[in-house]
Amino acid sequence: MHVQPEHRLARLSPRQSACLHLAAQGMTSQQIGERLGISFRTVDQYIGEACERLGVKSRIHAVARALSLGILTLGPP
Repeated sequence: MHVQPEHRLARLSPRQSACLHLAAQGMTSQQIGERLGISFRTVDQYIGEACERLGVKSRIHAVARALSLGILTLGPP
């Protein structure tokens, strides 16, 4: 099995990072969308893309992986 290097996984767009940051605070896609001025479907798309880049299958795992890689912190955005 080929494992991608962690530095490649760390490439999230600013919007993907923002959505994950707010998801880490417990916000729903609807709440994130309202905060960022986008639809909840767009939020789900950004989070799905982040999951793919991080090699995980859920938003919870994406948050955990991003935290463990140091590309997401739980402080203020």
